[in-house]
Amino acid sequence: MRRRRLLGAAGLALFPQVAAADELLDTAIKGQLDVAIIGAGLAGLTAARSLIAAHKKVLVLEARDRIGGRTFTDMSLGFPVDTGAAWISAGPLAKELGGKLQAGAEVGTFALGGKPLTVEQAVAYGKSNAQMEAAIKEIRTKFPTADVSQLLHPVQPADQLAFFLLVNRPPFARETGLEGGVGAAVAKFGAKVPVRFGTKVLRFNSTQPIVEIVTPAGNFAARVVIVTLPASVLGDGHVGFAPPLSQKKRDALAAVTMASSLRIAASFRPDALKSPPNAWLSGLSRAGLPFEAMVRPQNRDAVILMLSGYAARQIEEAGANAAAAFALTTLAEVYGNDLRAAFLGSVASRWARDPLALGAWSVGAKGTDAVLAAPHSERVLFAGEATAEPVGTIEAAFASGLRAANEAKALLR
Repeated sequence: MRRRRLLGAAGLALFPQVAAADELLDTAIKGQLDVAIIGAGLAGLTAARSLIAAHKKVLVLEARDRIGGRTFTDMSLGFPVDTGAAWISAGPLAKELGGKLQAGAEVGTFALGGKPLTVEQAVAYGKSNAQMEAAIKEIRTKFPTADVSQLLHPVQPADQLAFFLLVNRPPFARETGLEGGVGAAVAKFGAKVPVRFGTKVLRFNSTQPIVEIVTPAGNFAARVVIVTLPASVLGDGHVGFAPPLSQKKRDALAAVTMASSLRIAASFRPDALKSPPNAWLSGLSRAGLPFEAMVRPQNRDAVILMLSGYAARQIEEAGANAAAAFALTTLAEVYGNDLRAAFLGSVASRWARDPLALGAWSVGAKGTDAVLAAPHSERVLFAGEATAEPVGTIEAAFASGLRAANEAKALLR
């Protein structure tokens, strides 16, 4: 009886037998590799799985000592904390990763200067938010390329908080997480992909039919290369290309910025937090730093704080211990100083300080994704969350990996 292959949304449910990374490394050294993929984030892993399912010889080169890129689930507090991508929408990617979707915030409140707003203050804040949203919309309509923060300077705390939340609104909905963590699901998704770790790429030479990949560990070669490095890394000139990238692509890379975003998870003793589960808190600390937080996520005795923009940059630049200090001080302002004695530990992301990321997610001007997705010198392809819509999301990374894999298959026919 012939065995039928049952393919998932990405056509990846069953792999053919995958060659070991060491075996493929020898193939890459000899220039007999079909596709070399640079970066083992979600885009690179997706492309690799699709190509392996099509029986191509594929090897992923990764500078880190793990897969996942900016998706990573930390378990040091005894429960899963996504220090990178944490939100996912129902759709093809969620189905491919599997796992149970978790509900986001169920109740919400605001705090200014460490004090929760009264009902009257909340109504006033709603008016401030509506006025601020209208002002920002008007500025962006009249001056599309202007930095709103340079033109609008709110003074009142309620206006400052509303401005911060509106200007730093992420490109993804913060409504649904994944049981066990998005990062853990991505790691499982790519567990069988052959990856050579600790391999930082310095240069690509596509002047010949076989693309040469230059690394400190030696040179490799492949018929096709898929580059999934963050736009921040490519734009800063950390990687060279021969022939050089087109001016159009260089301009697109220069137009992409990286969001500043800091996630801090703080764990406490049982019953220390007097809050309902899955509560969303938006606030301005007494020090004037805006923040958002998920309090008691999934009924755990913990809080996950999120800082963006200048607030994230200020805490990140203050050093490794600043995140825990900010979290504890800010939460004690809202829930009382007794919370300090119940503090058990914390973990924080620092993507802006990570030389392999240089930021949390890409923020691109309209149209830059299509330019960044275009091939270079025919056989150097590009994928990643900056090369597809909606830019900056894991859904974009997934879609771009599938697209790049299909482009590679067409070139290999």
